[in-house]
Amino acid sequence: MAKVAPIFQALIRGRDHATALQDLLSPDSVDEILLSTAFVRQDGINAIAKMLSRHAGKVTAYVGINNGSTSYQGICALLRTKVTVYVVDTKKRGQIFHPKFYLVRRGDIADVIVGSANLTHSGLHNNIEISARIALNLRQKSDKQFYGSIMSNIESLPHSFPTHCYPVLWDAHKLRKLLVDENAQNKADSSEAGPSSRPPQTGPGIPLPFVRPPARPKQRQAPHHRPPFLSRPHSPVASGPLVWVKPRLPQGDVQILRVGHTTGVLRLTQAEFRVGGTPIDHTTYFRKKVFSRLSWSTDPGDPDKETAEGLFQVVIQGRAVGLFKLKLSHKPKWEAAQRNYTTGLHWGDAASHIRKRGLIDKPLRLYDTPEGRNAVHYKNRLDRAETSPHEA
Repeated sequence: MAKVAPIFQALIRGRDHATALQDLLSPDSVDEILLSTAFVRQDGINAIAKMLSRHAGKVTAYVGINNGSTSYQGICALLRTKVTVYVVDTKKRGQIFHPKFYLVRRGDIADVIVGSANLTHSGLHNNIEISARIALNLRQKSDKQFYGSIMSNIESLPHSFPTHCYPVLWDAHKLRKLLVDENAQNKADSSEAGPSSRPPQTGPGIPLPFVRPPARPKQRQAPHHRPPFLSRPHSPVASGPLVWVKPRLPQGDVQILRVGHTTGVLRLTQAEFRVGGTPIDHTTYFRKKVFSRLSWSTDPGDPDKETAEGLFQVVIQGRAVGLFKLKLSHKPKWEAAQRNYTTGLHWGDAASHIRKRGLIDKPLRLYDTPEGRNAVHYKNRLDRAETSPHEA
């Protein structure tokens, strides 16, 4: 049975959400981290930035935008920690994206904080907030169902509402009109909403603990250009939902092999990837779901093998190195031969870009195409530098 403990910020001394989140993110090794919040501000991200950076490539965040509170600086702060960021814009007056929960999974153990606190300085330190911290054992049916419900519902958003929930790649600047500029607001105010929505102070403040936000550096003017870390050449086009992650690329997948022994194939294995909390069946997942829209045909030289071609945009270290027509092969008998995969992606002309030692043990992420684009445009993103805003 799940173990539950309360976090009653401000009313119970020492029970603030900044401390709870830091503890949640403290393990050295995790399998995945999922963050969901209505509002993000720079001071809120700064409180947990070091912890997020430690788990680069394993963190996905869903953030509400166009709500009068989430700021440009907050989104940029998230990108700096190499978090995969999805923004949610309901585009509907009177209805905003509002769930606040933070989840860390290690094997069959998941730790979740569910409650009222946003990723803002006030939300993590000063507001009267209440949350429940829940320890889940995924070997137990009820805990697994609870975990699966959270994961499946949040991860379905980009697929179900691609024009309202979509990933931010490198260019947060394109979202400026949907985000608050913290530099344009009262510098003394770090509340979740802007100064104009705060009630007037009519008397002495409530006598509860209060943590002043860190002093902000003086700004000569509001920035009109992208920060340097966002100014990447050949910015990638928008991608669709994340469909697969290989957390650590082995030597063979990046083709650091002796001459004459290079296969040129990325093995699309199970890699502990889950959809809606359930591990994928890699023997059918890539052929029947991820790449089902491609035109498959029987290989003339092998009646047991199917092949197809698709267009892939390859992104390394935040730089789109090109759009490549790559071949895919699928053969069920490969699994029986204990090669642990049935579908492979042939690097082809892209091999010269990925055949670098810096990619070994780095994560790879595979994204579907945004709805409405050509169905054969899939995205394959590789990251080989610790300075990149995202893993892929």
